[in-house]
Order: sequence, then C-alpha cells, then structure tokens
Amino acid sequence: MIRVLLGAALALPFYFLLVPAARPLEAAAPASCNNPLPQEPILVHDTTGFSLGGPIHIHFSLYANGLATLAHGPGPGLIGGDGKADFTSVTPAEAMGLLQDLIALGAYNQCDLDDLVADLPLTTVTVFRGLTDARAHTFSFWWASTPQLLAMEDRIQTFIQTTFPNF
Repeated sequence: MIRVLLGAALALPFYFLLVPAARPLEAAAPASCNNPLPQEPILVHDTTGFSLGGPIHIHFSLYANGLATLAHGPGPGLIGGDGKADFTSVTPAEAMGLLQDLIALGAYNQCDLDDLVADLPLTTVTVFRGLTDARAHTFSFWWASTPQLLAMEDRIQTFIQTTFPNF
C-alpha cells in the first residue's frame, strides 16, 4: 500500500509537465474581427422530450440582425403533423428588445430548475450577447415553476406567436 501511494506521489509532478496548462476561454478567443455579416445569435429556445401524447421538439432561434427561425418535429397535439420549419425577419431593434427584456427578467442569472415532473418535455434557453465573440448563459427547466421563469417564458412565447402568427 505504501509503495502505491509513494509511486503516485512521485508521479504526480511529472503529470503536470505532460498535460498543457488549461487556458481560460478568453485566451482562446480570436482577435476582434471585421463583422460584415452581423448574424450573431442572441437567443436559442428548445423544448424537447416526451409527453403523454408522444415526442415533442420545438426549436426557436433569434439573431442580432433580426433573423428568426422556428421549427418543430413531428409530434402530437397542437404541433402534430410531419414537422415544419420557417424563418422570417424582425428589426434588429425588436430582436435586441427581446434580449433586453429577458436580461431585465434575470435570464443571465437563472439556474437550472430540476423540479420533479412526469410527462413534460425539457425546455433549454440560451441567451447570448449578440456579438461576434459572445459569451452565453444556458438554463433548463421542465416547467416554468417560478414567477421569473413564467415571465421569461411568456415573453418568449408572445414574441414567437407575434413573429410567426400562422405557424
């Protein structure tokens, strides 16, 4: 036993010589670039999983230049059918307005909520800064069980319904 511990203790310093030091993400980020194509994501909202009616997948993404995409896979109930995808544009001000509303509601500080649930798909929200070298914050929940989450989810769903009225 002592030989094993001694061997491990002696080998440990050599391990750090072989493994390169971890670098922060900022050090690995590219230098500032010219941005002739300003299509940086600002929001990704996914709802994926199973319900009593079957599988559900809904994907919404929004970009700083106003591009909005919405897709759903084949599924039960209100989103039934063979699956569908669409895209449209809103003004950059409208897109950034949604991001600012979510930030004001605490989206950058929201943590995962792991409530015990059955037969609900998982919703995952990722908010970005809308810049070329953007950091993001992601959180997931089974259902909007807090007033803060409910307000964020309501704001996102209202934006989707307004942007894609015939989807």
